[in-house]
Amino acid sequence: FIVDITDGIPKRATLQFCRNCERYLQPPNIWVRAELESRELLSLCLKKLKGLNKVKLIDAGFIWTEPHSRRIKVKLTVQKEVFISTIIQQITEVEFVVNHQQCGDCTRLMAKNTWQAMVQVRQKVNHKRTFLFLEQLILKHYAHKDTINIKEVKDGLDFFYAHRSHAVKMVEFLNAVVPIKQPFNSLATTKNLVEYYVLDVEPLGPTRGKYILADIQVARSADFGKNDITFFARSHLGGILSPGDNTMGYDLSSSNFNDITFDSLNQDSLPDVVLVKKSYSQRRRKNKRNWKLKSLAKEEEQLDLEKMDQDYEMFLRDLEEDSELRQNINLYKASDTMDIDTIVEENNDEEDDFPEVKLEELLDDLTLNDNVDPNNVH
Repeated sequence: FIVDITDGIPKRATLQFCRNCERYLQPPNIWVRAELESRELLSLCLKKLKGLNKVKLIDAGFIWTEPHSRRIKVKLTVQKEVFISTIIQQITEVEFVVNHQQCGDCTRLMAKNTWQAMVQVRQKVNHKRTFLFLEQLILKHYAHKDTINIKEVKDGLDFFYAHRSHAVKMVEFLNAVVPIKQPFNSLATTKNLVEYYVLDVEPLGPTRGKYILADIQVARSADFGKNDITFFARSHLGGILSPGDNTMGYDLSSSNFNDITFDSLNQDSLPDVVLVKKSYSQRRRKNKRNWKLKSLAKEEEQLDLEKMDQDYEMFLRDLEEDSELRQNINLYKASDTMDIDTIVEENNDEEDDFPEVKLEELLDDLTLNDNVDPNNVH
């Protein structure tokens, strides 16, 4: 006679899936995030099969289905001893139907119910580039996975959470990637970053890679040709800058520092200018950028759109000119760029040191929901 050891295993089952946060229900009331064909989703499917405890599970795996079919198929290999010293092994398939059901967190959000915790991030500066960089860090590390809403306000961002523990986790992340809680009085936060025109470069020391110590004479680009005011700066950019170039620097002569350590320094030995990087503002870009960034889904206030566009462009230039800064975030291939051969051919007309993002630095632009962790997509 025929023995079917899979008879007690259902051939069809259901999974509850919340489309808003893209989580599955793990009975009785836990919602978990699991990617298609992931170990987490397979474990969830197996827990739904009540008859599985009567046999020995040897192997389990997914059978490919169309991602939008709302069907998930699992192939099981099971064993069972039916007679003394007689073990039967069989293969069976189970089809899971994905039903849409809104989770409790999303229900409260859609009903405009009150949130349980909020994280407010603020910075009192006249630009948004710090928050643009922070946004990319959040996206790369998937730090927004538990956020039910993000709101952009005048001086920063508000993150809303259904549970206080999720808010604490975000604060811990912020503390790890940006300076918070304490005053941050560094040159990087001063508002006096200005552009200078390079008049002369006098190397002083040996080459250290691309950096050479040099005395550099500069004039403010805004004043060049209008007056004779010049400044001397000792800088590590001697191997990068040449007469006629533009450079960005901090104007210490007109800065106000509220810092005890700074006040204790010998004011006569302090430079008037600290140069930080070469500027390419006078170069007009011939080609479109072959890369782009992703953005968080957030509510935006009616702010100065022109100023926001300027800050975003400056942030993109910062990324272009600083390869170390780019290592901390994800850059994606732009869908409307020219083919590779065309880009390479046209870039041959650029200056040798003109900053470009290399194609090998770019990730493919996957069409993913903002709540999907890109680091778990293969």
